[in-house]
Amino acid sequence: MRRARARRRGDRGGAARDRTPLSRRPDRRHARPDGAGGRGDDLRRVRAPCHGRSGGSLRRAARRARRRPDGADAMNIIECDDLGRSFGPTVAVRSVSFSMARGAFLGLLGRNGAGKTTLLHMLTTLVAPDHGDARIDGASVRSEPKAVRAAIGMVFQDTALDGQLTARENLTIHAALHGLRRREAAAEIARSIAWADLEEAADRPTRALSGGMRRRLELARALMHRPRLIILDEPTLGLDTQGRRDLWRRIAGLRESGLSVLMTTHNIAEAEACCEIGVIDQGRLVARGSPAELSRRHGGMGLEEAFLRLTTPGPRDTALPLHAPTDEGRIRRIAR
Repeated sequence: MRRARARRRGDRGGAARDRTPLSRRPDRRHARPDGAGGRGDDLRRVRAPCHGRSGGSLRRAARRARRRPDGADAMNIIECDDLGRSFGPTVAVRSVSFSMARGAFLGLLGRNGAGKTTLLHMLTTLVAPDHGDARIDGASVRSEPKAVRAAIGMVFQDTALDGQLTARENLTIHAALHGLRRREAAAEIARSIAWADLEEAADRPTRALSGGMRRRLELARALMHRPRLIILDEPTLGLDTQGRRDLWRRIAGLRESGLSVLMTTHNIAEAEACCEIGVIDQGRLVARGSPAELSRRHGGMGLEEAFLRLTTPGPRDTALPLHAPTDEGRIRRIAR
């Protein structure tokens, strides 16, 4: 009887029964019918070292592996291609293309209204581009906005803190939005409060904090989820001399740690502290280089003269140095 059943099974299957032990059989769960390697093979390569992770973590690891750029692109934290945006008849950003290397410090210098903030809003997925695309850490701002937001930390020109909540509560909300687990969030909140020197003010409403304290809190909050790129939109706006100095010391520390920094400014003294400068005028990227290179190419009279030659004259110059010469020297020494 058993032999007859075995023969019938063999006839239906068209092949002899595979007596190979299960532990030695190949994993065919993700194999394609034609035998070619497919998406499942890539997933297995990602999953192999991930014992003990949840399914969501595995999926995230697979997505990161698939989007990681190869070759020269892997050296760039930002790849911006033909990015443009209009608001009604007003063109805010005109076909901007540039790349930024990992670990670099790039400053976007331009007058008020030149398009700097709109460009940052597109890079951070707050505003959708009309055309073009940008990739942040390999993720597209158009098709992978969540991955982009996970890769960046943003300090806005205007405060984004809830003034009725304490500093600790603002950090707690940020940790929850980025999916930090309770124990990890508690550790990061404590570290952020200490880094910002806010131990004594952590439980005060943020509206009661000074401008320098709030700016330090915003920077600490932007760093909580360990981003690969920090974006600063006019970070020293509204700060006094001491607040500016303190903020620049912290930015210098971020650079030394290898974090990529993208900053906008209309302040010549602050722009001179950047490794590279991109000059924005009427929504266009009109020049790029180190402060010394831009000065040499455009008259050799310094960055301020180069900026004035590169940009369209306006009713008043908003890119003149705002600090005394001693402050300019301090900014350069701190940043370098």
